[in-house]
Amino acid sequence: MICRKIVEACFDSKRNYFRTSVDTYPELWSRDFGRCVPALIHTGYRQEVISSYCFAFNAYEKAGRYELTILPNGRLYNFPFGTYSPDGFAFFLYGLCALDLPELVDEHRPFLQREAVRFFNTVIHPQNGTVKTQVHFSEAQDYLRRDSSCYATCCCYIVQQALNKLGIDNPLTGYDYPAILKQRYYSDDLGFFFDDVHQRHFVSGDANILPFWTGAVRPPAFEMPKDTLDKVLNHLDAAMLNTPLSSRYRNGTEKLPSLRLDRINPWQTDSVWTCLGIHFMEMLALYAPHRFIEEKEKYLALVNEMRCFPEVISSHTGDLYRYPLYVAETSMLWAANLLNLLQDDPRVTHEHL
Repeated sequence: MICRKIVEACFDSKRNYFRTSVDTYPELWSRDFGRCVPALIHTGYRQEVISSYCFAFNAYEKAGRYELTILPNGRLYNFPFGTYSPDGFAFFLYGLCALDLPELVDEHRPFLQREAVRFFNTVIHPQNGTVKTQVHFSEAQDYLRRDSSCYATCCCYIVQQALNKLGIDNPLTGYDYPAILKQRYYSDDLGFFFDDVHQRHFVSGDANILPFWTGAVRPPAFEMPKDTLDKVLNHLDAAMLNTPLSSRYRNGTEKLPSLRLDRINPWQTDSVWTCLGIHFMEMLALYAPHRFIEEKEKYLALVNEMRCFPEVISSHTGDLYRYPLYVAETSMLWAANLLNLLQDDPRVTHEHL
């Protein structure tokens, strides 16, 4: 099976950790590793996950802090440089919950406690638990200058739930993130979640997948209409965010504040990102099983045709994304998540939080 071969090739047996990809990304990216952990465990790689967490903790403890990315030599960096990544820390905890290894948590409890406080001080407005405004964080669309995004708020929910599950003193206790998502980002009139607090009238892929994927919003939930998910899916489809494949962050018609990187390599503008597509399928597996089967078959056909698990697909050609300065990776660790979804009893998203 193609996906299994990719997963096995991503494991660095010399340093004992999961690389983010076979070629382009030899580092351990906390957001990419963490999002794959439940799938990796469920498909037979629990020991490799444990050794990857040991590799990560050793690097973090030596540096005295969490950062998004760990180089093979154990050094750390954030991307874009100088920015904090709330989702990296959230997904790192998310995977640690799925691993369910209390002795590993106990060993690194002081570090996790310090980083929980650092997350709170860096990301959270203490008065109401919302994500700080006018701060550029590294997140899913890290080339954009988003302002207190819906995506980052979903990551706060992950951190809150994970700290409770792991038994870490929780500075996020008491904040109602489902209510924040509903009141701050969801439009009853329009029927979708806004991308950030500026509430621009365009449909963002991650803003409309993560609230459901994390379990913060479970249809029907929190006085939201029973057809909320149906409306969101209709908007995602109408905005062409699941064409030619799920899913795209945006369709390229928006004019949004961004870094220069977005002009040098505009791959987040309208391309298909398979990591987001995986989250979309995992959400569908929970709440829309008939649509899940359809999307899963599309991905299976893509992988079998291309003989790889690509990072980014061009929405114009349906082929591997290419730009003068970059060609997308063909063998991402995210393949583990598709491998998991092909199992008879896949393990999906928020069930372990």
